[in-house]
Amino acid sequence: MRNGEQVLWKVLQARDRRQRLREELLERYRSPLVQVSPINPGPVKNTSYALRVQDLAEGIVRASLQAIGVSILQAEREREETGPWALFVVEGEATHVKKALIHLEETHPLGRLFDLDVIDPKGIPLSRRTLGYPERRCIVCGSPVSSCIRAAKHSLEEVWKAATERVDAYTRYNLETHHPEAHDKDTVAVRIAALCQKALREEVELSPKPGLVDREDPGAHTDMCLHTFYRSIFTLVPYFRETVRAGENTCRIPLAEVLPRVRRIGIDAERAMFAATGGVNTHKGAIFSLGILCLSIGRLEGLGLTPTVSRVLRVARGMCKGLVKKEWGKDSTILHTKGWKAYKQYGVTGARGEAEKGFPRVRFFALPLLKLLTSLFPNRRDQCLLTVLLGLMVIVKDTNVLGRGGLIGLRWMRLFSLRVLLWGGAFTGRGMRLLRVFREKCKARNLSPGGSADLLAVTIFLDSLTSGQRN
Repeated sequence: MRNGEQVLWKVLQARDRRQRLREELLERYRSPLVQVSPINPGPVKNTSYALRVQDLAEGIVRASLQAIGVSILQAEREREETGPWALFVVEGEATHVKKALIHLEETHPLGRLFDLDVIDPKGIPLSRRTLGYPERRCIVCGSPVSSCIRAAKHSLEEVWKAATERVDAYTRYNLETHHPEAHDKDTVAVRIAALCQKALREEVELSPKPGLVDREDPGAHTDMCLHTFYRSIFTLVPYFRETVRAGENTCRIPLAEVLPRVRRIGIDAERAMFAATGGVNTHKGAIFSLGILCLSIGRLEGLGLTPTVSRVLRVARGMCKGLVKKEWGKDSTILHTKGWKAYKQYGVTGARGEAEKGFPRVRFFALPLLKLLTSLFPNRRDQCLLTVLLGLMVIVKDTNVLGRGGLIGLRWMRLFSLRVLLWGGAFTGRGMRLLRVFREKCKARNLSPGGSADLLAVTIFLDSLTSGQRN
């Protein structure tokens, strides 16, 4: 048997083994299957590249299934000569799982390198076409992959280079984020950016939230979901790092002169966010608020001072002194945003006013409340965070709610938040039931407390930053 025939025989044997395993698992569980394997250019399938991508794919798919509430009942994996693969038996609705994995393929930085198949309990593979999704895009140019294949548009070397560069970039990013000691000169910036990432992820994954995107529901938003936020967060991390560095580099100039010098970073971050989300505003408020804190921390580090909460917020207040009047007291490029309209119509200063005052609702309410609750209930983190969010919704004049529902909508939301808290909030069964009713009512009224969510992210960030410190 010639070499080519031997390879083909091994491929057919491996395919038969997988098919028998799928049939056995379907017979045993009568639940959907998820098959995970790498898209592996070239004739050799058991390369180190394929193994790296497979390991990454399995971890990312597991996390994505967990995020949508889908349990893995059994996992089978092989590292064969014909290529690595894994099979997951999942407890969930097959179409729901397939849609989530399609979104993962389209939005994750490595998504185009993953081959993720879903087989329903009857053994029928679900396809993009039957669910109304467009075909996959080429990793090199972004065109429909079938057109590139028909036209032989790219060489194997081009495809291989694009794939390996993407894996290398993703691996470098994670090394910087999770192992900052490998980059001593940039340790502070990497660590702070990682805390921003953690805060934003924890905020969006918190469930159930009224009117907001979470693990279970898009809330009052028809143009975004959990994975839209994941893609945005991943995109913003480098800008948070750059902002910390900018704070260090400007630590010797007067506070009042800092923001004009670094404004470009925030503008670039917003553009990157919109590019990553297809024009959807997921984090504009968080870019501003967390950006101010990153600047403040960078400045303190540059001056050799420990960034305690009181110092960070005092520096933030100094940087933002007179900011509302400077930006909204005259015509500017930010006119006609929801924040500007709320200021002109209701006198509500929003995120800029909060930063100008040194984030008092975070410093004197949300952060102390979170620390108290987590000390009392150390194993009930989500309930603690939901309680803090509801408290913020009571005391914050949320410009996003004003923009969607006016004063009547804001008053209704604040009163309903208080009502949920009075019934025990997330710590009681009745409070949780009322919270889910609250979410449905917010969706019906098209209300989303995005400003309160941003302040919750700020609270989580400062709590992580200063754990173990005296404030």
